[in-house]
Amino acid sequence: MKKIIFSLAFISIGFAGMAQEEYKEETLEVIKIQSGGQFEALIDQFKAGIPDRNKEAFVSEVKAELPALYEQLADIYMQVYSKEDIDKIMDFYNSPIGQKIQKQTPKLLEKSTLIGQQWGMQKLQPIITKYRQQ
Repeated sequence: MKKIIFSLAFISIGFAGMAQEEYKEETLEVIKIQSGGQFEALIDQFKAGIPDRNKEAFVSEVKAELPALYEQLADIYMQVYSKEDIDKIMDFYNSPIGQKIQKQTPKLLEKSTLIGQQWGMQKLQPIITKYRQQ
């Protein structure tokens, strides 16, 4: 009887581990979708300051570090979103409007980053200067 109980417990733990791994994989997919190319855009920005002879190696090394970042982000997401939440988020991203958002996000990020930089230089910087001088 003890062997049966032990076997059932072992099997249950195995299934729970598989379910947790699936949850993590789906969470990683959500993060990749939601980043919408943000990390690639950042890499491109930083790449501009790298000598041409080193750009390819730079990009390769930074991209090799992204999976570890995604893993850390997944741990945070999994503290906030349940498996069911992640499933619903994925359902949304697989819908027509979700697909449109995925397609358009990189363009929006590029344009909004430029606007944000302009705003920062034209509006925010004078305000900061004003209050630093008081």
